[in-house]
Amino acid sequence: MRPGRESNPRIAVLQTAALPLRHQAINIFYLISPNKKTPPPIPRYSRPAPNYSLKLSRPRVSDIICPCMIKKAILILTAAIVLSACSIPFIGKKQTALQITSSPTSVIFLNDSHAGNTPYFDDNLKSGNYTVKLTPESGGQDWETKVTLSPKLLTVINRQFGDSPEQSSYYILQLESLANQNSTELAVVVTPDSAIIKVDNQPKGFAPLSLNNITAGEHTITLAAPGYKEIEIKPKTQVGHKLTISAQLAKDKGLPQPQVQKATESGQIAGDTDTDESKDSEATTSAKKLEGIISGTTTPNILEKPYVEITETGTGWLRVHSDSTPGETNEIAKVKVGTYFEVVSTKGGWYKIRVQRDTIGWIVSRYADLAQ
Repeated sequence: MRPGRESNPRIAVLQTAALPLRHQAINIFYLISPNKKTPPPIPRYSRPAPNYSLKLSRPRVSDIICPCMIKKAILILTAAIVLSACSIPFIGKKQTALQITSSPTSVIFLNDSHAGNTPYFDDNLKSGNYTVKLTPESGGQDWETKVTLSPKLLTVINRQFGDSPEQSSYYILQLESLANQNSTELAVVVTPDSAIIKVDNQPKGFAPLSLNNITAGEHTITLAAPGYKEIEIKPKTQVGHKLTISAQLAKDKGLPQPQVQKATESGQIAGDTDTDESKDSEATTSAKKLEGIISGTTTPNILEKPYVEITETGTGWLRVHSDSTPGETNEIAKVKVGTYFEVVSTKGGWYKIRVQRDTIGWIVSRYADLAQ
């Protein structure tokens, strides 16, 4: 034993990790007899004396690596496999965001649970279906809608309360992932049906509308319909996603009540009586829808005033309706942009035109230039 170290009178252990013998290097454990106070000298070039037991063993993995180290190694290996992929759609917590604004300030309930007041933003929600209810603090009728929140995407809700549900408006913006990661799409659904849709001040058609080739980035979306307040939205489209806009326009109570007018033989627009309106209504179009796009005259000087020129709509045609309400169900014809038609009467934001000899219908005045 080394000087200065206490020896155990019962047992002493001597371990050499790799004894540099001339012929062989081995791990040797000497178990010293209790009767021996000091171990015998180790032979330099021979094996241990037969009085001592020799035990050679290979250490087990569990003696070297503890369970916690094994768990850590498994986690590191799993992370390496996951991170080796080209894209990782969801790493960590799958956060979902919801933004709600309103006028006036409203109390928010999500799935019948109080969530706070507007303006509201939460980016720690679970994805799934939600029922959103807004209760104006100033009083009035509640408003309720259903939305589906997608993982790691933002959903936006805006509600403007009016004196009645018809005079109230809203829009909902929702993003969803596309299978084609290089595509950018826009879908618009509006009440009333066939509202006019502009993208960056360019007419794109009537609702419902779907655009599959819109550029990614910020856009200005305008929704308008005769007799309704216009809505302007400035969303941002993203590559690999489809933006869906669901909206309702509010009726404009500030507009004057429309007066039914009729073109006289002299070409002047004159007020009509209820009897004249009734007769004019009876003379309106045949119920049968005309097929194709109807082209009017391209030489307006052959028409008596008043007449209209169909202006650019973004589709190359303009819908003709059986009455002065927007919608696809009452569509009776499509007239070609850049051609001229005789005007029979006007009503608010509508012109009644003669499409053919026996067919009369209504068009939105926004897309027609009146000459009288």
